[in-house]
Amino acid sequence: MAEPPPNPLSAAMAHELNGNAVAPLFSAAPGAATITVDDRGERREIVVEAGANLRDALVKDGIDVYRGTTAWTNCAGHQMCGTCIVDVVGGAAATNRKSNDEEGTLNLQGCEPSCRLSCVTFVYGDVEVRVRPDRDGGFFGSATSGSAW
Repeated sequence: MAEPPPNPLSAAMAHELNGNAVAPLFSAAPGAATITVDDRGERREIVVEAGANLRDALVKDGIDVYRGTTAWTNCAGHQMCGTCIVDVVGGAAATNRKSNDEEGTLNLQGCEPSCRLSCVTFVYGDVEVRVRPDRDGGFFGSATSGSAW
């Protein structure tokens, strides 16, 4: 498992981010974060330690971030396949920033700007994610394989 990057949000920033007032990001408990998951209409909450890896938390709780053949052919969270895409629909500021690598992978697959590779996303506060729906075609999910989202 990858080590989380330093927390970009301090307690002082929990109420103000880039000069804009925001709701408190750490409502689960000090040092904890809540991941609210929409898995094809089924909603549930997972409480994790702040700094937890999103993919690891979802998989540990039995949530399938992979679809089709990628359930067996994924890279197990090493950012080599681009198949663990989730849509961060709320609380994106409570995660680490996207790297150029991640942004490129998501762009290649035609994903919305709110999408993330869950294997390289670390959660520092409350977030809401939507698991991507099933899709047809392709192998590792690249747009060139005919399986773009």
